[in-house]
Amino acid sequence: MHCLNGAASRVARSPVALARAVLAAGALVLVLVAQPVRAEAGGSPFTIQDLVRLRRVSGPVVSPDGRHVVFEVRETDVPANRGRTHLWMLDLT
Repeated sequence: MHCLNGAASRVARSPVALARAVLAAGALVLVLVAQPVRAEAGGSPFTIQDLVRLRRVSGPVVSPDGRHVVFEVRETDVPANRGRTHLWMLDLT
């Protein structure tokens, strides 16, 4: 997986490539969400601060050949009071 600095353009999606992208993005969401939740598994309830700290995955776009997917990951920088969005590329092969 690679972090990208440029913007991804929307391309036509085949049903197979879209299904692969959705599965990859879903797996990634589970991994990203599990990190802060595991840290809090000691017994404290889930709070609004926990919700703010979660990374959000959105906008999967599959390459025309179906080999890669580009998606956005947004995280909140609480001390700076702003969100940061990064593009990531995942190899589906």
